[in-house]
Amino acid sequence: MTRSALLSLLVASLFLTGCETVNEWLEPSPEAPPVLEQNLSQPYLDMLSQLVTGDAGQQEAIFERANGDWLADPSDPKLLAYALVLATPGHAHSDAQAAQTHFSQLLANPEALAPEELEITRVFMAYAQQWQRLVVERNDLSGELAKVKESSQEARDTQMRELRGQLNTLREQLKDAESKLDAIANIEREMERLEPERN
Repeated sequence: MTRSALLSLLVASLFLTGCETVNEWLEPSPEAPPVLEQNLSQPYLDMLSQLVTGDAGQQEAIFERANGDWLADPSDPKLLAYALVLATPGHAHSDAQAAQTHFSQLLANPEALAPEELEITRVFMAYAQQWQRLVVERNDLSGELAKVKESSQEARDTQMRELRGQLNTLREQLKDAESKLDAIANIEREMERLEPERN
């Protein structure tokens, strides 16, 4: 899969998994001042947007800044920012397993995070787990394909058909996720439209 398609899947998965959270960000309750809610969540979203759309040099700079900020100030918000970078695939420092470790640490002490930060942590934890499962499945399929090459022709043909069927199913799932990017584009346009009204 191309880098752009993989990153598109990331965005689709995050927003679709956390659609209720997005709606809460777009339509905050009267008790929570919109400006405060925006200030808490927006820096993380801005960082992820830059990470997803940036080139290799920009991605490296974002990683170094997040890592350096956390090392200099090991607070939970800085750890969250660093874990979000690790949980985003498509760059040299992507590490779903390490991200899950950090998210687990944050979720073990939820009162240290603001509600918006806690919700972001939960959404990205679920995504990192899903990403890790896909990696394991891909590696398992690759291993099975390697074994098939050593088996008899008849058995190999049968196994190849089964494996191709599984791969086709995964491709259809990815295609379905990518098709939902239009919904995300609509959300982004709605956010841009609402921004002047909330100011």
